[in-house]
Amino acid sequence: MNQIQTAYVKAKKQHDVLVTELNRRIDALWETEPARKEASTGVLHIEEELDYWPNYDKLLQAEADLLGWGHEQAKTDPRYAKNQAVLERVFAHPKARDGVIAICLKLTP
Repeated sequence: MNQIQTAYVKAKKQHDVLVTELNRRIDALWETEPARKEASTGVLHIEEELDYWPNYDKLLQAEADLLGWGHEQAKTDPRYAKNQAVLERVFAHPKARDGVIAICLKLTP
C-alpha cells in the first residue's frame, strides 16, 4: 500500500471511530428531557469536542487524494485511451465513489 492509500485508510478509521462516539453521545443526550430541548446546541458542542468537522474534512481530502492517485494509475493502463470518456465519468460520479475507492485501495503502485 502506498502513502496515499495508507492516509485514506487511517483517515477513514479515525472518522469511523468519531462517528461511533458522536452517535453514542447524541443517544445519551436524547435520554434526558432538558437535553432534548437544547439538542441542536448539544450536538454542536459534541461535534466541537470531538473535533468532528476538521476530521471529516481530512477524510474528504484523503478521498480526493486517493481518487486522484487512482485516476493517474488508471491512465497508465494501455486500455485507458480507448475507454477514457467512460472512466472519467466513473471517477467523477458521486454514486460510484465508494466503488472507485474500493478499487483504488486494491491497486498496487
